[in-house]
Amino acid sequence: MRTPFLFALALMTATGCKAQLDDSDWDGDGFTLEDGDCNDDDATVYPGADEACDGVDANCDGAVSQPQGYYPDVDQDGFGEDGAVQGYCDPPDGWVSVSGDCNDGDAAVNPDADEVCDSQDNDCDDVVDEDPPEWWYDSDTDGYGDASLFESTCDPDTGYVLAEAGEDCDDDDPDIYPGAPELCDDVDQDCDKETRDDESIDATLSYTDTDTDGFGDPDTAVSSCDLPKGNVVDGTDCDDADLGIYPGAPEYCDGVDHDCDKLINEDQSLDALVVWSDTDGDEFGDPLAESTMCVIAEGFVGNGDDCDDTDGTSYPGADELCDGIDHDCDGDGN
Repeated sequence: MRTPFLFALALMTATGCKAQLDDSDWDGDGFTLEDGDCNDDDATVYPGADEACDGVDANCDGAVSQPQGYYPDVDQDGFGEDGAVQGYCDPPDGWVSVSGDCNDGDAAVNPDADEVCDSQDNDCDDVVDEDPPEWWYDSDTDGYGDASLFESTCDPDTGYVLAEAGEDCDDDDPDIYPGAPELCDDVDQDCDKETRDDESIDATLSYTDTDTDGFGDPDTAVSSCDLPKGNVVDGTDCDDADLGIYPGAPEYCDGVDHDCDKLINEDQSLDALVVWSDTDGDEFGDPLAESTMCVIAEGFVGNGDDCDDTDGTSYPGADELCDGIDHDCDGDGN
């Protein structure tokens, strides 16, 4: 005969006790089976737990940490020495997961290295000095060879240069080779299959001269072997839309910089006024102190008729006195 307790337990099992148990945290780690705890009997196993290299899925991510094989990398080229494998989850410095280094004492020797002509197996493929470079014969000794005269070897004959330098388009002229200075002489010096390049070292720098005053716009500089139509070699025009404005042009008192010197209304303007210094302020100027100005400045007048510009009582038309001084500038002192 069943006891009431055993009957209740059997009833719970049959009617959903499992769901009720899934909500429980039996190991006290803060996670239930519904939260993703993959082992609710072990408090060290739960989502986010620190993973140990012990073959246990401690963080419940479905992956089990196992020791991996690592190899000593003495020369630190990223490849380890074959046959010296050790198992680590967290390898110490100097150990790598890739093997294949055939000389762990030379960082230039590893499976990813380029093979060079040095009588050793640089790329660890058990072949020494394979695929040697190609060499071309350089008859004009300019450092560039003739591609039709070649040999592939690690020990080239005298007079050969590496093909990677580039092919000489005229191996009889030492001034013609790839990258040579180009000239405006209808010869392809730099082997680019073009002559009279705009980049030639003796090309002419010219400028657009829209107003045909012989001076070009400095913002339109172009280098060429042949002067483009409408261009000039002087690029100092400050207004290439006005024929009357250019370096050295006649200046006028009109507020415009005609001669491109960044000055306006200069005293040397063609239409500047002739003035004379009036030191004594009598409105008559010193005939020996002549100047030109666009605007008459203070201390200057438009005539040079004063006979004594240091005496304000002496000027043309002044009252004459019996003092032996020519006050009215008529040449008579009385």
